[in-house]
Amino acid sequence: MPFILLYFFFSSFSAGLFLKAGESPAALQAGAAFLRTVAPFYIIVMVKVMCDGVLRGGSAMLYFMVTTFTDLLLRVLLAFLFAKGMHMGAAGIWLSWPFGWTLSTLLSYAFYRHKPWEKHTPENPSSEE
Repeated sequence: MPFILLYFFFSSFSAGLFLKAGESPAALQAGAAFLRTVAPFYIIVMVKVMCDGVLRGGSAMLYFMVTTFTDLLLRVLLAFLFAKGMHMGAAGIWLSWPFGWTLSTLLSYAFYRHKPWEKHTPENPSSEE
């Protein structure tokens, strides 16, 4: 949570950590705008990482891979749609991240609630059929 606040409220400072002082004001502005756009959604990413960790730990790799590839595919497709189709430019690319994260987190959470790892436990003999 502290990093979310740092990235959002001190986005110029955070982006400036990766740039030489005064070298590229446009890059600094772009980095700060990106951080202000995505930082509030890091909470959603935290939920996805937790659900994905349970899926991986429960040997439900197919479900994990579906959520991960869904996230990646959505971000790429939405970046093109927002940036070019909706004429949003770089801001559209940055907005594609929270949209992809949110949709794939909902999918990951649904898979987590489905508990696919319980279908193959030794305690459940019917799973061997």
